[in-house]
Parts: sequence; structure tokens; C-alpha cells
Amino acid sequence: MIAKIHNSIPSIIFALLPVSIISGSLIINLNILIFIFFGILAIYKDELKINFSLANKCIFAFFLVMFVSTFYNQDFQFNEYTLKSIFLFRFLLIYIIFETLYKHQKINIRWFYIISSILGLIIAMDIFLHLFFDSNLFSIESDPYFGFNSLFGEEKVAGGYIFFTLPFTLVLFLKFFENNIKFNILETVLLYIFIAGIFISANKMSFIMAIFFLILCAILIKRFRKQVISSVLIFLISINFLFEKDKSLLNKYASFFIHLSSVADEKNTNIIQSEFFTKKYSSSHGLIYLDSFEVFKDKKLFGGGLKSFRQNCPKLKKEVKHCSTHPHNFVLEILNDVGILGLILSITFSFLLLRDCIYKIILNKNKIFEKTYYLILIALLFSIFWPVKSSGSIFSTFSGSFLWINLCILSSCTFKKN
Repeated sequence: MIAKIHNSIPSIIFALLPVSIISGSLIINLNILIFIFFGILAIYKDELKINFSLANKCIFAFFLVMFVSTFYNQDFQFNEYTLKSIFLFRFLLIYIIFETLYKHQKINIRWFYIISSILGLIIAMDIFLHLFFDSNLFSIESDPYFGFNSLFGEEKVAGGYIFFTLPFTLVLFLKFFENNIKFNILETVLLYIFIAGIFISANKMSFIMAIFFLILCAILIKRFRKQVISSVLIFLISINFLFEKDKSLLNKYASFFIHLSSVADEKNTNIIQSEFFTKKYSSSHGLIYLDSFEVFKDKKLFGGGLKSFRQNCPKLKKEVKHCSTHPHNFVLEILNDVGILGLILSITFSFLLLRDCIYKIILNKNKIFEKTYYLILIALLFSIFWPVKSSGSIFSTFSGSFLWINLCILSSCTFKKN
């Protein structure tokens, strides 16, 4: 009995990660550190072997390069940035520990899927209710400046959180719902709530990536094809009604798509297709991208170290600079912080994950559940590593947790070398 409880502790702690993400950075970090502690105890107690695959060596080398680059660029001083680069190893540890426990069947992630899906659905419904009835499940007042973000308050990340839980919801559909008309209708309704919740939250990139993920699932997975197509069609039919309920949504999305395709001139009257990024009303992220690329060119091979863009962008020798806390694109952030070497390591790691997922699909081609599960993970992998999307900082506690928790789940694709 004691041994059973001991083995379930890492599963419980990992399952609480979706709750801690809502609770804030301090709770997220505490949750991760507690998981690392009990994970190491489990590995030591059961004498589990860690998988030193090429993918794991790449990800270890990535974090090592990050530390060395930061230490070097901070003139070999143990200051704020150097210490943060050391603390960044928590993401490496949670990935390695999870993979080790999963490979030896010492962790059960069913409750992680259940809690993630329930919380994603609750937040999507909360946003939905606030739009239609001006009330919500938790009696949270809408901020006139930040809008309504459900449990996240002033943080405009509700849509990103719902998108984070979407792949895990599909896994639950696969596990608990039969493939018949009654459950297909229920799945369609739930998918619509997720899509609409992300859309209403006005997290525009999360909405685009959610649609991208679902389209990939519809292409790859016959089991969800009708439900995805139906839910997207229902959303398209209802989109004018959503705009009527909140007229600011139309302006937010119209502005976003205009910036994606073109820019306006100084008077904001004429569209100039050939001068993207150059005018006053062009994409703010696009202008940051250009300056982050300029910063990268100064330190191409190893980068400037952790969070170097915020330090080096103001030093650019140009009259008008577009600086921020991070480049808002994970490829540019990697190039800025760990240079070309870091990008090569991360690309190699992602391709090895893709290879392993494809291998698992081939291996389980006659097992419907397993094959579909790995197809969902492939769609998740593409949505994570889609290079042209804007993103939060992958080295921050909040956005980084989204990424590394997803990578933990994707580690279920990896296989041990005999």
C-alpha cells in the first residue's frame, strides 16, 4: 500500500500543473520543483535507467550552451541573468524525469489529461457566458482595460490556456467516448466551445494555431474529421453573431489580419504591399522581429545569453528602435539567446521527436487507439514548433511551462535504444 502511494505521488504532482499555471509563477515553479524532487526519489528508489538518446543529448547541450553563453556575455559574473540561466535547468529536469518515469510506467498521466480538459472547458465556458450574459462562473468583474480573461485577471492568456488544453481533450474523447452519433455530437459541441472561447478571448495567435491544429487533426485522423469540420462550420456560421455581441472583437481581428497581409501608410489610408514592416502602422511584432534579427547578427554563433534581447536591443546603432522584453517569436528568441548553435540543437531535437512519433505510428498501425494518440501528438508537435507564429518567451515561467509540459507529453513518443 505504501509503495503504491509512493508511486502515485509524481502522477498527482504532475496532474496539478494545469492548476498551478492558473495560480501564477510562484506556484508553477513550486509545483515543478516538487515534481523534480519526488521524481528523482522515484528514479533513485527504483533504480531506473535514464534514456541518454540523441534527442536528450541535444536538449542537454541546448541548456548547457544557454548557461555558457549567458555566463560569458555577463563577463563571467554570477548575476541575475546567470542565476536565471541555471534555474532554467528545471525545464530540462522535468522533461528528463517525466520521460524516465513514463518509459518505466511509473507515472500515470490520465488525471493530467482530465484536469487539463476540465479547466480548459471551464475557462472557455466562463468566457462564453460573460459575452452572452455579462456574468460568469466565478463572479469576476471585467476589467475595462484588459477585458475579461476569466481566472487570469489582467493576464491576457486565457485563449492560450484553452489552446494548451485542446490536444489533451481530444485524447480524452478518444479514451472515454465511443465513436457513435451521440458522442460525435457531444464532441462537436465541446470543440465549438473551445474554438469560440479562444476566439472571444482575442488571443489571436492562439486562435489561429488552434484552427491550424484542428485542421491537421482532421487531415491526419479520420476519427475526428466530422467533428472538427462540423465545429469549425458552426463557428463560421456564428461568427457574425459573436461580432454583434462584442463589436470590439471585429476591430481586433480586422486589425490583426490587415497587419498580417499588408501595412498602411502614414495617413492610414492606402495599403502598401511592398513596404511591410516599414511604416508607422505596420505590425508591431514585425518591427520587433527586424530589430531582433539585427541584434542576433552581432553574436551569431552562441547568441547573447538568456534574455539578451532586452539588454542588447537598446544598444542598436539606429535612430528608431523597436525593443521589448523578448522577440515574440521562439526562433528569433533562440537565435538571440543561444545563436545558430542553439537553433541547430533545437531543430535536431524537434526532428528526432517527429521521427519517433512516426515510428510509433508505424509500430502501432493496427492498434487504433495508439495510432490515433500519436497522430494527435504529431499535430501538437507541428503547432508547437510552427516557426512563423508570434509567441511568449519560451524561457519565462508561464510560457515556458506551456512548452515544456507539452514536450513532456511528446516524450511519450521517444523510444529507448537497445
